Amino acid sequence: MRKISLPATNTVSIPIPLDGSAEVDENGEVYLGEIGSDEISMLGTARENGMHIIWSTVCLEKKLEDMIANFFFGKTNFPTSRRNIFVNEVLQSSSFQFSFKKSLVSTIIKETEVLKGKESSKIQGFLKKIMTWRNAFAHGTLKFDTKGGVLLSYFSGGHQTIILNEEFWNEVESVFKKCTDYVDKIDSKL
Repeated sequence: MRKISLPATNTVSIPIPLDGSAEVDENGEVYLGEIGSDEISMLGTARENGMHIIWSTVCLEKKLEDMIANFFFGKTNFPTSRRNIFVNEVLQSSSFQFSFKKSLVSTIIKETEVLKGKESSKIQGFLKKIMTWRNAFAHGTLKFDTKGGVLLSYFSGGHQTIILNEEFWNEVESVFKKCTDYVDKIDSKL
């Protein structure tokens, strides 16, 4: 199988200081920064990481669907037609959005008491962050700013910007891992 290549664009922004603080070279020309192969590579890496976030969110959503089905129908190696209808026509319906699945997971946690106290609110926080990141990469704009580095601009209740630095990527990895661990823990106790 080959790796496909599809058209994609990136935005590169060079901030122009309007307060007179711009760097001026010996010829009196304003220096605005440079965009080289390293910066272009950083944008490519950010785009690939964004694709991983989107795909990993799809995989996590599938785990949530399995957990919800297990709660209502029990775990089985031989699914019934009712379970199949529920999974295919309800859980996987575009009308049954991630936010509703997140809410239903909260109800299942309360009903089963499988997570206690802060653990219950932590998984909800993780799911919220994951969906925010997924939506930001799906609908936002990647930019390279010569001063700020790689940025992700998106709209969520207002214009938002995420600086895509090592601290951010570490948080993404940590949140996905912890959230997946919680989902697996809940499912194993159903």
